[in-house]
Amino acid sequence: MHKYDGNAIYTELEAKLKAKRELTDADILNLIFLPLMKSEAPKYDLAVQSIKLANTIPNRQKRNACIASAFAFTEKYLSEAEIKKILGVLKMTKAIDILIEDQMIELAKKAIKENLSLDLIVKLTNLDEEIIMELQKQAFEENDE
Repeated sequence: MHKYDGNAIYTELEAKLKAKRELTDADILNLIFLPLMKSEAPKYDLAVQSIKLANTIPNRQKRNACIASAFAFTEKYLSEAEIKKILGVLKMTKAIDILIEDQMIELAKKAIKENLSLDLIVKLTNLDEEIIMELQKQAFEENDE
């Protein structure tokens, strides 16, 4: 990865997102691996830049997947203090709230499959009853197919 020009790739990705163009799978991988590319900036700064840039992806699912992957990847090469700073960046972008909600939805789906009660699922996940009822409806429809 160090042979790639991180500065040029960042500029290209930023221009695509500002122009509201769709990122390709290769673009998303470049965004995730940006901190490992050749650059004058330290890896921490590149990690923060890539997460902030990922936060501008219009498609919520792609945005969340990219941010989650970028963050998970940063844990491999940054110090604990730098990771805590990045968590602060994620909190400012509200991306972490979305990621947590997505995890709670997945937990609720598993709880529904285990036939746990609505009240218990609400207590475990802190999701609204309406969301869980919709998930139950979806699970029921999937079982009918």
